[in-house]
Amino acid sequence: MRWLCGLLVGLLAGIACAGAPPRTLVLAAEAFPPHVFMLQGQPRGFDYEVCEQLLRAMGYRTRLEIMPWRRALLEARAGRVDGLLGVGRGALIERESFLDFPDEPLSGTRAALYFLRAKPFVYDGLFTLKGKSVAVLQGRSYAADFMAAPYFRREPALNPEQSLRMLLAGRVDLALVDVAVGVYLSEQQGLTERIARDGATLSSSRLYLAFSRQSGHDGALSRDFSRRLTAFKHSQVYLEILSRYGLSPEMVKAPEP
Repeated sequence: MRWLCGLLVGLLAGIACAGAPPRTLVLAAEAFPPHVFMLQGQPRGFDYEVCEQLLRAMGYRTRLEIMPWRRALLEARAGRVDGLLGVGRGALIERESFLDFPDEPLSGTRAALYFLRAKPFVYDGLFTLKGKSVAVLQGRSYAADFMAAPYFRREPALNPEQSLRMLLAGRVDLALVDVAVGVYLSEQQGLTERIARDGATLSSSRLYLAFSRQSGHDGALSRDFSRRLTAFKHSQVYLEILSRYGLSPEMVKAPEP
């Protein structure tokens, strides 16, 4: 009888688990349209949509929390969120201690110089910036030679929108903005006839959905997500997500490590 009771308990537990709602993963991110942002209280962004679709296929629900980046890192380190969306590994890979990174990056950033169409510009090395002023993101890391060059000015901006406003107002000659961000903002704000970008890439980085080790996520979750993400990038659904934001795969392709 004991073995029969044990079998019944196991079966009932299995039925209860099968009927349980999917677990919700809380993802933290800083607003970075069109990668990830909130619109009228709803999560948006091509990186978010990719994550949501893949995690749903893996049996999870997602809840996005937008917050300042420093706080997002602290929340992940403390295990109060399940993952960080749009995070890089860090210059010294110092985030590996509390974040589990998939092998496959979500997307990449590629910073290029935007200019007024009325004042065309072609980048051909740092010396072509001599005497110019360039809007850059405050607190963002750029190449050492770009930051150290004494023959042009770097003007800090709080976000890409402000960088482009500075350019339009004539406060700077150029604005260094991520390509996907620039394309999206140009379309949204009707600026495509007024600004353009140079084809050179001045800096690039890889963005991931990384899972908090303190939340109990082991390597199995990141490995499964990475495998699915690699395949998803070759699907028609992935192309449709990008097209909704006016983007192509080449614009968001992660650079080689």
